[in-house]
Amino acid sequence: MWIVGASRGSEAAALVAVRRHDLVHGLVDLSPSATVGCAYVPAGGGGCADSAWSAGGKPLPFTVMFDDPVPTDEPRAIIPVEEVDGPVLTLCGGSDLVWASCASSDAIQQRLRRHGSRFAHLALAYPDAGHGIDLPMPYLPAAPAALGALPTYGSTPGANDVARADAWPKVLDFIRQAR
Repeated sequence: MWIVGASRGSEAAALVAVRRHDLVHGLVDLSPSATVGCAYVPAGGGGCADSAWSAGGKPLPFTVMFDDPVPTDEPRAIIPVEEVDGPVLTLCGGSDLVWASCASSDAIQQRLRRHGSRFAHLALAYPDAGHGIDLPMPYLPAAPAALGALPTYGSTPGANDVARADAWPKVLDFIRQAR
């Protein structure tokens, strides 16, 4: 089984892929984070509270440095993606205003290379796309009526749509070839 995670869900997907080799044999991380982040408390609530994720009922080490894929406040927050038992694809937008997803994508890919991952790994980066590229299926409208408007988080719906249309067949090809 492959697991796909987008935005904060990229952390969860990577953590599951690292820990559950019996279930997960491939990872697709969209607008990824290379680290475990804090559980964010909205304005007035104090910012970061604790780890956003836990394992075995215990909070995982976390960082408050969302834009740094190699945080100095808690180096153990880096997700050990080299432990994924399968191929890894990352997809990011260079105009991402939520966090530096392309820096995280690069860090993930560098970590896989540095640790000699025996599996295929690929990074897809789109300089004009924003965080909204994390929905790679080009068949979804840019602003679904049910949502009112889909935020782009650093780009335009058009730039995200162009990137999504280009990325989707590449994601599918990567999965097909890696099986």
